[in-house]
Amino acid sequence: MDVSAALCEAVTAIKLGERELARDLISAILVEKPDHEQALLWFAALAETPQEGIRILERLLEVNPNNIQARETLSMVRLTLAAREQEALEEHPARAITEKALVCGLCNHQDTGSPERCAKCGAIFDFSNLAAVSENDSANEQMLLAAVQKWEQAERHSRTFDGQINLARAYLNLRRSNDALPHLRRAIEIRPDEHKVRRVLEQLRARKLILAVDDSMTVRRLVSVVLERSGYRAAVACDGDDAMVKIREELPDLVLLDVMMPGLNGYQVCRLIRQDERSSRVPVVILSSSLLDRIKGRLAGVNDYLAKPFEPERLVHTIQRHLTPVEA
Repeated sequence: MDVSAALCEAVTAIKLGERELARDLISAILVEKPDHEQALLWFAALAETPQEGIRILERLLEVNPNNIQARETLSMVRLTLAAREQEALEEHPARAITEKALVCGLCNHQDTGSPERCAKCGAIFDFSNLAAVSENDSANEQMLLAAVQKWEQAERHSRTFDGQINLARAYLNLRRSNDALPHLRRAIEIRPDEHKVRRVLEQLRARKLILAVDDSMTVRRLVSVVLERSGYRAAVACDGDDAMVKIREELPDLVLLDVMMPGLNGYQVCRLIRQDERSSRVPVVILSSSLLDRIKGRLAGVNDYLAKPFEPERLVHTIQRHLTPVEA
């Protein structure tokens, strides 16, 4: 792993507000470099709880007891935590919990009453309101991906309605509605009378499918979130070869295409799209910061160009120039 590049990617994710993605990137760094001081500092800053931040900072001070920034931050976090605990004791005395227990099908967290979302993994339980799910910023990506892996293994030999629904719920909360589609379809095959699930399936099928191709995990994540919030189905590919596989599986309504990628570059992918009669009319928008790329893209058959870095509103506006606007 190129630690410097991964750390830069994580910092970019933080600036874009993608905290969970940044945590995943820094976690990967710490797997290979558990004593990396800068990574530990960033990881402490991204801690989900003060207690977690304290543990990370204590670990950093074991690595380097002379790290002044870690020592000062640790003192501040401890003081803040102590003040919060005292305030909680004074204002919110303990109360007996009498509500019925509710267990999250994704992370197994037990809650009480009738919450709208899981307090642990952050998933919204009722996914019939697709707009609300796409706006959910509380979902814990790492936990939901673990839930996907768990349920895919459980459903490998015998598919169940609950298993397919939990997979669909996890993917929708991850803002990967295109991946949720097959599981909703299988759930309906098991229980054809589930009209609520059928409505969600029909709503997703009616959405325009956008394929975003970029070798940057941060860009793929950002674009996917923007597209889902704007009422599109987002599919992603990490390089040109992956993009061509996705296009053969399901023809997208539009392709967002990075230029510089490992393997097939953006120009080559665009030419392949244009050479195939089935995909020849699919609009292609290239993502690049170079004027030269724009000129080369036109020669390869690109329909439009979006300069990096781009604002989410500009991305949506560019897509809408080539597709009929959709309802979220």
